[in-house]
Amino acid sequence: MENELSAAGTIGLSGSVSMSSLAPLSGTHLRCAYLNAKMCKEIEQEYLSGNNFRDENDLHQEDMAYADGEVMASLAFLESTIMNFSMNFLINLTI
Repeated sequence: MENELSAAGTIGLSGSVSMSSLAPLSGTHLRCAYLNAKMCKEIEQEYLSGNNFRDENDLHQEDMAYADGEVMASLAFLESTIMNFSMNFLINLTI
C-alpha cells in the first residue's frame, strides 16, 4: 500500500486486496442427493404397497421433484469436487 501526502495536507491511499476462500460443499451436495433418493424410495414403496391415501398424480409429481433434486445435487457434487480438486492443485502450484 502506498501513502502520499499532498500539499493541501490530505493523504491519498491506493492499493488492492485479494481474498479467496475454499468452502468444500461437495459433502453437502452428496448428502442432499442421498436424502432425495431416500425420499424417492419411500414414495415409490408407498405407491407399490397400495396403502397410499394420496392421489396418484400427487405421488408422481412429488417423486419426480425428488428425482430431479437428486440429479441436480449429484451434478453439484461432481462440479464441487472437480472445482475443489482444481483449486487445491492450482494453489499448490503457486506455493
